[in-house]
Amino acid sequence: MKIKLDIRSRLPLTILASLAILLGISSLFAYYKVDDIINDLKHQYMEEIASTTGDSVNSQIYNASNLILLTANLTSLADHIDLPEKWAATEERMGIERYLEHIKRAHGYYDSLRLINSDGYVLAGDRRIRSETINVAQEPWFKFAMQTDMLIISDPIIDFTKDTILLPVTLKIVHDAQSALVSGMLRINRLVQTILIGNSTPDVSIYLMNSGGEIVSALNSNALGKKILGDELSTVLTAAAGSLDGLVGNDGDVIGFYHIAQTELYVIAVGNRQYLETYAKDLHYLLMGMGFLILIVMGIIVVLLIFPVVRDIQILSSHSEKIARGDRDVVGQLSVQRDDELGLLASNLDNMAVELNTMAENAEFATKTKSDFLAKMSHEIRTPMNGIIGMASLALMDNPEPAQAHYLYRIESAANNLLGIINDILDFSKIEANKLDLKIDETYIAELFPPLQDLLASRINEKKLIFDVIIDENVPEVIFVDSVRMSQICLNLCNNALKFTEKGSISIKVSLKERVGDDITLLVAVEDTGIGIPENAQATLFESFSQVDDAYSRKVEGTGLGLSICKSLVELMGGNIWVESVYGKGSVFYFTSQLQVGNLQGMKKKPTQQTLCSDLKTTLKEIKIKPLHILLVEDNIINQEIACAIFKKTGMRVSVAQNGQEAVNMWNDSAFDIIFMDIQMPIMDGYTATAHIRQTEKGCDVPIIAMTANALSGDREKSLDAGMTEHITKPINIQEILRILTFWSQKLK
Repeated sequence: MKIKLDIRSRLPLTILASLAILLGISSLFAYYKVDDIINDLKHQYMEEIASTTGDSVNSQIYNASNLILLTANLTSLADHIDLPEKWAATEERMGIERYLEHIKRAHGYYDSLRLINSDGYVLAGDRRIRSETINVAQEPWFKFAMQTDMLIISDPIIDFTKDTILLPVTLKIVHDAQSALVSGMLRINRLVQTILIGNSTPDVSIYLMNSGGEIVSALNSNALGKKILGDELSTVLTAAAGSLDGLVGNDGDVIGFYHIAQTELYVIAVGNRQYLETYAKDLHYLLMGMGFLILIVMGIIVVLLIFPVVRDIQILSSHSEKIARGDRDVVGQLSVQRDDELGLLASNLDNMAVELNTMAENAEFATKTKSDFLAKMSHEIRTPMNGIIGMASLALMDNPEPAQAHYLYRIESAANNLLGIINDILDFSKIEANKLDLKIDETYIAELFPPLQDLLASRINEKKLIFDVIIDENVPEVIFVDSVRMSQICLNLCNNALKFTEKGSISIKVSLKERVGDDITLLVAVEDTGIGIPENAQATLFESFSQVDDAYSRKVEGTGLGLSICKSLVELMGGNIWVESVYGKGSVFYFTSQLQVGNLQGMKKKPTQQTLCSDLKTTLKEIKIKPLHILLVEDNIINQEIACAIFKKTGMRVSVAQNGQEAVNMWNDSAFDIIFMDIQMPIMDGYTATAHIRQTEKGCDVPIIAMTANALSGDREKSLDAGMTEHITKPINIQEILRILTFWSQKLK
C-alpha cells in the first residue's frame, strides 16, 4: 500500500533527518575531540572575559584621561605656565588651584591634579603641598612626558603597604615658547573596582597586573603585589590578548589576558576547568550511541523524502525569480505536477504571473498618464503664476503707495508660497518615480549659502531674527556635490525653522564628521530657537504629508512634503537626517552626506560671497549691462509684457515673435544678440524653431535661452539637446534674468 504524505508531513521529517545526520557526524567528531573542544571553549571563554573586562577598563581610563585634555586646553591655564617656581599665593595661582581642586573633587578618580613647569617644579596643584616647593624632574613619567606632545599614561606608582596604586596621566602644553605639564594621578583601584566586581564569577577571578607581573588591583586587597605568572609572563607582555594554560602553583587553571592600550597594564582572568572534565567521559559514550542510531534511521528517511522535495522547490524558486524579474513569458512553463501544497503553489504562481502581467500593463499606463498630467498641470499653472509674480514685481518697481506696496508684497509672497508647493509636489513625484538624479559638480562650499541668505532675508528681517552660517575650518573649501539639491535641503530646513521661530536665531553649522582620503562625511545642523517639536510627533516628522498636529502648526502653510523631500535627497547623497528637539525650547535638524574633496588648485577665483541684491530697483542702479538686441519668442501676451518690461528697464532693445515660425522669419531678416525662446507655442514650437535657427550660418553661436513653464525631470536636458544654450523656468526669476544678461553682455563685447 502506497503511503501518501503531504508536504506538512514530509518537510518536518526532512528537516529532522538533516539535523540528525549533522548531529550524528558531530557526535562522532566530538567523541574523539571532546577534550580538545572543552579546552578550546575554556580558552575562548577566558579570553572573552579578559577582553570584555579590558575593554571596560580601557574605556574607563580613556574617559578619565580626557579630563587632562580638557584641563590642558584651558586658555587661562596656558597663560600662566610662566608663574614663578617658588610658591607665592598670587591671585592667578590661587585661581588655578581652586579650579584644579574643583575638577579633582568633581571627578573622584583623581588623587591629584597639578600644573608643572619644564624644570619639574609644581606651579599649582593640591592644597596640601602649598607650603613647600615640589620638584618631580627626576620622575620617569615626567621625563617621558616632556619629550612628546601626546597624552601619556605612564607605569603605575605603587605603594602596596598603603594599598595605593596611582596611574600618572600627563600632557605637555606650550604657550609663548614655554612648556609645562598638566599632570594627574588616577586612583586605579577606585577606577576599576566596579568593573572587576561586575565581571568576576565564582569560577573566575580577575586581576589588574603591571608589566612586572605584580597585581595592582583586585577584589581581595591581600592579593596586591603578588605575582601569579611565571615563565608565561613574557608571552602576556608581548601579545595584545589571548589565553594560556597553567599558572604558578596550579597547572590545571586557564588564564585569559588583555593589554590595556597605551599603558603597561594587563587584565588577567583566572578560571578553573576541572568542573568541565567530570562530564567528558559520559559525553563520549552518549555522543557515540546517538550518532550511530540517528545515522542509520534518519539516513533512510532523507533518501526517500528530501530529494524529490528539494527538486520541486528548486523549480518553484527558479520560476518565482523569473516572475520577480518581470519576465512576462513564464505563464504555463512550470513543470511541477503534484497533488500537495507544492502543486497548489505552482498553480498559484502561474495565476500570479497572469495577474502581474495585467498589473504591469496597468501600472505603465497609469505612470504615463500621471506624467502627462503633471507635465500639463505644471505648465498650465506656471504660466499664470508667471503673470502674477512678474506683474507684482514690476508694480513694486514703480514706487507704489505704502498700502498698495503692502498688498503687492502679500501677493508676491502668496504666489511664491504657491510656487513652492508646486515645486514640492513635482519633486515628490520625481522621487516616487525614481527619476530624481543628482548632478555632481566641483563647488566652493562657501558658495552654497549666500544665495540662500538672500532668499530668506526678507522673512528674517521681518521677524527680526539673527541668522548665521558657520563653517568649521576643517571642512574642505572645495567639494564635489549637487549644489542645487544641497541648497534645497538647507532652504527647506531653514523655511521650516522660520515657520516656527518668532524670536531668537536660526543658524546653519557645517562640520566634518569623518574623512578617509578624499572621501568625506559632511555634517550639517540647522538650529532654531522656535517652539520645538513634541516628542510624540518626531517619529513621523519625515513621512510624506506629515505635519506637527497642534494649534500653532495649523497656522502655517505647507504641503507636509518639505521634510520628506529632504530625507529622500539626503539618502540620495548617502546620508541620514534626524532631529533633536525640546518642546518649547527649539529644534536642531541634522543631516549627513557622503561627498568627495575637490581640487582647490584647479578651481577659479574663490567666490566673494556677494549675490545680487533682492531689491530689483537697487540692482538696476548698481549693475552695468551692455545694451543688447533681444528676440523674445513668446505667445502669451502677459508673459510678453512682463519680459519686455524687465528687458527695457535694463536698457535692452526687444523684438517680439508670437511663435516659432515668426521667430525664424525675423531671425532671417534681422540680427539679434540673444534669443529668449518659449517651448510650447502654436504653429511651430521652440525646439523646432531652435533647430532652424541653428542651421543658418549666423545662428551657430547666438545664445538661445529656453524660458518655459516646462519644469519636469528631463525638460532641461531636452532643451539642451535641442541646441539651446540655457534652460530657465517660469515664473520668471528676475535675478536669473539679470545674471544671464550680465554674463552675455560681457561675453559679447
